[in-house]
Amino acid sequence: AVVGLGTGALAAYARPGQRLTFYEIDPRTADLCRDGCYFTYWADAVARGGCLRLRLGDARLTLQDEAQSGQEKCGILVVDAFSSDAVPTHLIDCEALALYLRRLDDDGIIAFHISNVNVDLEPVLANLARDAGLAGLVRDDPAAGVPGKAGSAWAALARKKEDLARLPITGRVAWRAMRPDPAVGVWTDDYSNLLGVLRLGR
Repeated sequence: AVVGLGTGALAAYARPGQRLTFYEIDPRTADLCRDGCYFTYWADAVARGGCLRLRLGDARLTLQDEAQSGQEKCGILVVDAFSSDAVPTHLIDCEALALYLRRLDDDGIIAFHISNVNVDLEPVLANLARDAGLAGLVRDDPAAGVPGKAGSAWAALARKKEDLARLPITGRVAWRAMRPDPAVGVWTDDYSNLLGVLRLGR
């Protein structure tokens, strides 16, 4: 499952027969992604046999409905909604994490794409993981001069550290332990502090 559709780039990883469900709040984004005029990730994935599904609406509300109806759980849940200036804090707090775990297989992994020029979301997730008793790793993958590659940062959470051992090791950048920051606090539906994680002076 993927929270945040964007251009549909993550569909490029869909293998033949693999099922991916995307959650997207903006119907215009969905239309732009699927009509194939500008971006072909979705169409290409379908053409090679990927089974893609789109759920329109707020991801938390949709996931909540699915959890209540007992729908099939997923092995990987990717949250890819934090790269813009507007960070949806309700997708990266204590209540959201509890919901993601309800929709996840027992040995599943939640992957957060936390690349962002303006805010550092690693301590937010590190604090959430520690509070929930989860294992967590983070990976900073710079562009390193590779043509067409953009740098990215990812965090991965799981119920047990053994589950994270399945994460692939590619290139020279390894996964590392997350760094909690007590000053950031544990974000909830009632508390978040974007000012506290601003990348000041960069």
